Parts: sequence; structure tokens; C-alpha cells
Amino acid sequence: MPHLPWTRSLFAALAVALAVGAATATETVGVNGSDARFPAAIQVQAAGQPVRLSLTGAAVRKKAFITIYTIASYLQDGVAAKTAEQLAAAKGVKVLVLVMERDVDGRDMVDGIRAGIRLNNPADAFASELARIGQVLQTMRLQKGERVTLIAAPGAGLRCLVTGKADATIGDPAFARAVWDIYLGRNNVSDAVKSGLVSRR
Repeated sequence: MPHLPWTRSLFAALAVALAVGAATATETVGVNGSDARFPAAIQVQAAGQPVRLSLTGAAVRKKAFITIYTIASYLQDGVAAKTAEQLAAAKGVKVLVLVMERDVDGRDMVDGIRAGIRLNNPADAFASELARIGQVLQTMRLQKGERVTLIAAPGAGLRCLVTGKADATIGDPAFARAVWDIYLGRNNVSDAVKSGLVSRR
């Protein structure tokens, strides 16, 4: 599906806003178990108009009691979403920001995404999309403090940004929804993460 012009400009603006958001926001929000802080809201320009997104919540992702990353969720203001399921299905602009709490091998990150997708989808679902994510992430090593930003916009699929390292768009909205379901779906990687990501709704 081709990108709509406003979506391309929004994606570009979001990338800039997320890079400087922590420095420009008047309020930041912390997460128990992490030093990471996230702006309570970000504002971007799309087709000459301001678009504001608010933090819906944040959480720490652990595996076998080891903290892997901190994750925060943003949703476009004015889009209704009170529950985790509603947030996953919301049609507005959505953002997930992952801040590494330790060095993580890109291949392990890809394996985690693949396993998360399979929680709610058949084993052979999204094969080409997962291959693309693999191309982006598997050869790099994500260092502590680095951010992976996932952006979903209606009709535009998913954009994956690793600051200074990678920038790729996968134009399937269904795949973007599947990624959000990793954290917010009926079957998810962590009930604590699921509830944390909607703790401000």
C-alpha cells in the first residue's frame, strides 16, 4: 500500500520529535525499575497542522527476572482508547519507544519479535515482514541507552527507527497491529507490561 503524503511528513516529524522530546517536554514520566524518563506528550507537524500524542503508559520488559528494556506507548490525542485492546486497535497515530536497559544482540531482538507475533498469529504469518525486520536489526548490537522507535499511522504500516543506525518502513497495517498485540493483545509477552502501557488512560 503506498504511503499517503501526510503520513510521510508525519513519520518524518515524529522522528525529529522523538529525538528531542525528552529535552523539550515540560513534564517527563519515570518508570519503576529504570532510570529512563519519557515526555508526557509530544507534538509534531503533519501537513502543516500540529498533531499531539500523549503518553498512555510505560513499563519495564523483563525476561527470566533480567531487565531487557523499558517501553513507553503514545497515542494521538482525541483517539479513544481506554483499555489495552482498544489501544492496540486504535486508528490514530501510535508510537512505541523501547529504551535498552542492557546491551542486546539484534538477532535476539528479532527472535523476540518473531516469538511475540506468533503469540496471536500462525507460525507462517507475516513471513516477508519479519524478514524485513530481520534485515534491519539482526546485524546490529543495541547498546544500553539506545532507543528503538516503532511508529504506526493509519494506512501506512509500521516504521522502525534505531537512532543513527536504521530506518525502515513496512507498509502493512496488519503487521503494525500484530506488533502492538505483542504487548497489548489477549496473548502477550507480559501482563505487567500490558497494564503498564495503559496505566495513564
